[in-house]
Amino acid sequence: MPGTNDFLSKPLIAVKDGKNCGIVTNMLFTDDMTAVTDILVFDQIESAYNIMPVDKIINMNGDAVTTDTADNLSPYDGKVFNPVNFDVFDVKGRHLGIVSEILLTKNYRVKSIVCRGESISPARLISHSDDTLVVKERAARKKQPEPAGAERSSAAKTDGRPTAMITGSFLVGRRCDKNILNRFNEIIVRQGGAITPETVREAKLSGKLLELSMHAVK
Repeated sequence: MPGTNDFLSKPLIAVKDGKNCGIVTNMLFTDDMTAVTDILVFDQIESAYNIMPVDKIINMNGDAVTTDTADNLSPYDGKVFNPVNFDVFDVKGRHLGIVSEILLTKNYRVKSIVCRGESISPARLISHSDDTLVVKERAARKKQPEPAGAERSSAAKTDGRPTAMITGSFLVGRRCDKNILNRFNEIIVRQGGAITPETVREAKLSGKLLELSMHAVK
């Protein structure tokens, strides 16, 4: 199953012209995120961007993406909508992570949105902005009945991990032995600083809770 990462940074070769048309730098999605429409190609010689419809692609599985002729490209200076690196929240306000890749069908329809290892169906998409996706909650799985006589764990757990580990509540009041930065390289907590509930909340939103816990000292 192809994904966005299979295209990016590859040269686009026009096989009939024997021409390197530039480097694939991005992909353009429909506004409802159901399909890819074009690839964005940077022409290093002309220092200009061009787009090419995905139905003009011959192959994209090799070291380069191929098309039959450079005439398939056209100049482009418009807006690019590609949700890779977008934050994903559900309707309950839970931060599901950051989009790492979009998996596609052979016809360049969106199969799933990969976020923190989870595959999110495009059918769950409610809305988006220039940096954020909002999706429906995942349908709850039916709880399997526990075997008779099975012992319940004394610790409340979620996904096999203690609740305190997931929420980070055990970190509050400790100090951090290094600077922790968010994905914008902004300080979440400075070296030697006290860890507060706000510190934990921001670390969770930035995907830095594990790093924070590794550098929390009493």
